[in-house]
Amino acid sequence: MSWRQVIEGCSFELVAKADRLALDIWWNSEQNIELHTLDLGRGLILRGTKTYFVKALSEEGELLARDIEPFHEWLETHFSNVRMSLTYLRDISRSLAIQRIREKGFRETRSDDVLEHG
Repeated sequence: MSWRQVIEGCSFELVAKADRLALDIWWNSEQNIELHTLDLGRGLILRGTKTYFVKALSEEGELLARDIEPFHEWLETHFSNVRMSLTYLRDISRSLAIQRIREKGFRETRSDDVLEHG
């Protein structure tokens, strides 16, 4: 059985190919996993990615930033390789956003202005 048959048998579908590099990109829609394969002829390099979204916002709109560091430490102790990025989304209340802006030393502007520090 070839490695391609094994990957297809695990419910992955080939979604992109870069023939010059012998690179294939596979997708498993059941588990939302992206898999990159690089065929070396006598070997194969695999790199899989699965994205998770964690919401760190209480019901009152409080940012739960204090919980991010322990979560990051837990990930590092349970996985050999973790890449984590942090994005603040706009689903926070206007009053909390204004409070955070003031804490950072930004002045309030019209909605079409760029925030200026000062």
